Amino acid sequence: LFSIILWIVGLFPIHILPEQEAIPVSQFEYLVDPGNEFTPEQIIHRKDFRELAKRIHNFGINSSSIWLRFRVKSESFDDQRKFLVINNSGLDEAHFFLANGEKILSYQMGGRVVDFHKKIIPTNKIAFELDLSGMQ
Repeated sequence: LFSIILWIVGLFPIHILPEQEAIPVSQFEYLVDPGNEFTPEQIIHRKDFRELAKRIHNFGINSSSIWLRFRVKSESFDDQRKFLVINNSGLDEAHFFLANGEKILSYQMGGRVVDFHKKIIPTNKIAFELDLSGMQ
Protein backbone atom coordinates (compact mmCIF):
# COMPACT_ATOMS: atom_id res chain seq x y z
CA LEU A 1 0.00 0.00 0.00
CA PHE A 2 1.46 3.32 -1.06
CA SER A 3 0.07 6.62 0.04
CA ILE A 4 0.86 10.24 -0.60
CA ILE A 5 -0.34 12.95 1.73
CA LEU A 6 -0.64 16.48 0.40
CA TRP A 7 -1.45 19.73 2.08
CA ILE A 8 -1.16 23.39 1.33
CA VAL A 9 1.51 25.17 3.35
CA GLY A 10 5.21 25.60 2.78
CA LEU A 11 7.87 27.92 1.48
CA PHE A 12 7.38 28.49 -2.25
CA PRO A 13 3.89 29.72 -3.15
CA ILE A 14 2.11 28.54 -6.26
CA HIS A 15 0.16 31.51 -7.59
CA ILE A 16 -3.31 30.87 -8.99
CA LEU A 17 -4.17 33.73 -11.31
CA PRO A 18 -7.51 34.59 -12.94
CA GLU A 19 -8.35 32.52 -16.04
CA GLN A 20 -5.38 30.19 -15.51
CA GLU A 21 -6.24 26.69 -16.66
CA ALA A 22 -3.28 24.61 -15.43
CA ILE A 23 -0.30 25.20 -13.18
CA PRO A 24 2.44 22.57 -12.88
CA VAL A 25 3.53 21.96 -9.29
CA SER A 26 7.31 21.71 -9.51
CA GLN A 27 8.49 23.19 -6.21
CA PHE A 28 7.51 21.32 -3.10
CA GLU A 29 9.01 19.76 -0.02
CA TYR A 30 8.78 16.12 1.02
CA LEU A 31 9.17 13.93 4.09
CA VAL A 32 9.35 10.12 4.01
CA ASP A 33 7.51 8.46 6.89
CA PRO A 34 8.71 4.81 6.75
CA GLY A 35 6.72 3.76 9.82
CA ASN A 36 3.52 5.54 8.73
CA GLU A 37 3.38 7.02 12.23
CA PHE A 38 2.76 10.74 11.72
CA THR A 39 -0.66 12.36 11.85
CA PRO A 40 -1.50 15.47 9.83
CA GLU A 41 -1.53 17.49 13.06
CA GLN A 42 2.00 16.29 13.87
CA ILE A 43 3.35 16.77 10.36
CA ILE A 44 2.41 20.47 10.27
CA HIS A 45 4.99 21.18 12.97
CA ARG A 46 7.84 19.07 11.54
CA LYS A 47 10.97 20.94 10.53
CA ASP A 48 12.69 18.09 8.66
CA PHE A 49 10.99 18.42 5.27
CA ARG A 50 13.45 18.49 2.37
CA GLU A 51 13.17 20.36 -0.89
CA LEU A 52 12.82 18.00 -3.83
CA ALA A 53 15.98 18.41 -5.91
CA LYS A 54 15.08 16.20 -8.88
CA ARG A 55 12.76 17.16 -11.69
CA ILE A 56 11.26 13.65 -11.86
CA HIS A 57 9.19 12.90 -8.78
CA ASN A 58 9.49 9.14 -8.17
CA PHE A 59 9.61 7.71 -4.67
CA GLY A 60 9.46 4.11 -5.86
CA ILE A 61 7.12 1.35 -4.75
CA ASN A 62 7.20 1.04 -0.98
CA SER A 63 5.00 0.95 2.11
CA SER A 64 6.07 4.38 3.42
CA SER A 65 3.89 7.44 3.54
CA ILE A 66 5.32 10.29 1.51
CA TRP A 67 4.24 13.69 2.81
CA LEU A 68 4.39 16.53 0.29
CA ARG A 69 3.77 20.15 1.10
CA PHE A 70 3.53 23.33 -0.87
CA ARG A 71 1.92 26.71 -0.48
CA VAL A 72 -0.79 28.13 -2.70
CA LYS A 73 -1.65 31.78 -3.04
CA SER A 74 -4.89 32.38 -4.90
CA GLU A 75 -5.16 35.62 -6.80
CA SER A 76 -8.18 34.36 -8.67
CA PHE A 77 -11.51 35.59 -7.37
CA ASP A 78 -13.72 33.93 -9.97
CA ASP A 79 -16.29 31.24 -9.19
CA GLN A 80 -14.58 28.60 -11.32
CA ARG A 81 -13.86 25.34 -9.45
CA LYS A 82 -10.18 24.50 -9.05
CA PHE A 83 -8.57 21.08 -8.71
CA LEU A 84 -5.25 19.53 -7.78
CA VAL A 85 -4.75 16.68 -10.27
CA ILE A 86 -2.15 13.93 -9.86
CA ASN A 87 -1.47 12.17 -13.14
CA ASN A 88 -0.74 8.77 -11.62
CA SER A 89 -3.61 6.32 -11.75
CA GLY A 90 -1.51 3.62 -10.08
CA LEU A 91 -1.45 5.13 -6.59
CA ASP A 92 -3.49 3.06 -4.16
CA GLU A 93 -4.22 6.01 -1.88
CA ALA A 94 -3.63 9.72 -1.90
CA HIS A 95 -4.81 11.84 1.02
CA PHE A 96 -5.18 15.59 0.69
CA PHE A 97 -5.21 17.91 3.68
CA LEU A 98 -5.86 21.60 3.13
CA ALA A 99 -4.26 23.54 5.96
CA ASN A 100 -4.05 27.22 6.80
CA GLY A 101 -1.24 27.78 9.26
CA GLU A 102 -1.65 25.20 12.01
CA LYS A 103 -5.26 24.25 11.31
CA ILE A 104 -6.48 21.54 8.93
CA LEU A 105 -9.47 22.93 7.02
CA SER A 106 -10.50 19.95 4.91
CA TYR A 107 -9.65 16.37 3.96
CA GLN A 108 -10.19 14.38 0.76
CA MET A 109 -9.11 10.91 -0.31
CA GLY A 110 -8.34 9.70 -3.80
CA GLY A 111 -6.51 6.87 -5.51
CA ARG A 112 -7.02 3.54 -7.17
CA VAL A 113 -9.03 2.16 -4.23
CA VAL A 114 -11.70 4.90 -4.47
CA ASP A 115 -14.84 3.88 -6.39
CA PHE A 116 -14.80 5.59 -9.81
CA HIS A 117 -18.43 6.70 -9.41
CA LYS A 118 -17.64 8.44 -6.11
CA LYS A 119 -14.88 10.63 -7.57
CA ILE A 120 -15.46 14.39 -7.74
CA ILE A 121 -14.73 14.38 -11.48
CA PRO A 122 -14.91 11.29 -13.75
CA THR A 123 -11.23 10.57 -14.46
CA ASN A 124 -8.69 7.82 -13.93
CA LYS A 125 -6.36 10.49 -12.51
CA ILE A 126 -6.43 11.51 -8.86
CA ALA A 127 -8.22 14.83 -8.39
CA PHE A 128 -8.90 16.94 -5.32
CA GLU A 129 -11.05 20.05 -5.24
CA LEU A 130 -9.21 23.16 -4.03
CA ASP A 131 -11.66 25.23 -2.05
CA LEU A 132 -9.54 28.29 -1.33
CA SER A 133 -12.46 30.55 -0.44
CA GLY A 134 -11.56 32.69 2.53
CA MET A 135 -7.84 32.05 2.12
CA GLN A 136 -6.93 35.00 -0.16
